[in-house]
Amino acid sequence: MPKPFFIKKSDIDKIIRIDHAGELGANFIYKGQRKYIDKSYKELIHSMLIQELEHLEYFEYALRKFHVRPSFLFFFWSNFGYFIGALSSKLSVKSAMLLTEAIEDVIEEHYQKQKNFLQQAPQLYQELNSKISKFQQDESEHKHIATDFDINKSLLSKIFFILIQYVCQTSILLSKYI
Repeated sequence: MPKPFFIKKSDIDKIIRIDHAGELGANFIYKGQRKYIDKSYKELIHSMLIQELEHLEYFEYALRKFHVRPSFLFFFWSNFGYFIGALSSKLSVKSAMLLTEAIEDVIEEHYQKQKNFLQQAPQLYQELNSKISKFQQDESEHKHIATDFDINKSLLSKIFFILIQYVCQTSILLSKYI
């Protein structure tokens, strides 16, 4: 007989804390991009920001519902997010889209791992799993929008892409505990 699987509250706390911190960072990234991006792309960035605001609102609700403390690194996520978003847009539209593609690639995989984990007890966390599924689709859409820019993957672009992915993965790890 298979061993029963139990999801601990601390595991749910980590999911919500990480996702809240990530969506907070994403909001500031898009705000930084929107401020400095070429005018012809402001509407595109704004539409992605609106989706990220929806994600953040849900995770703020989830923090309260599940009595989870947010990440103590709020100041870092908001300031670094805005800085990297603004910097990428100041460099070029393609730099902004390369940043988006790198981050959304990591987040899409991150959400998939969470969905797989939550499938262990789908009846208990149906709403959370449903929201994560919807948000994963939104993030995937953002990634595909970014890849449509046909960014030249020069050596410098590849290094930037890998560096951003590493920062994103490290942020996920830090948000789990801090």
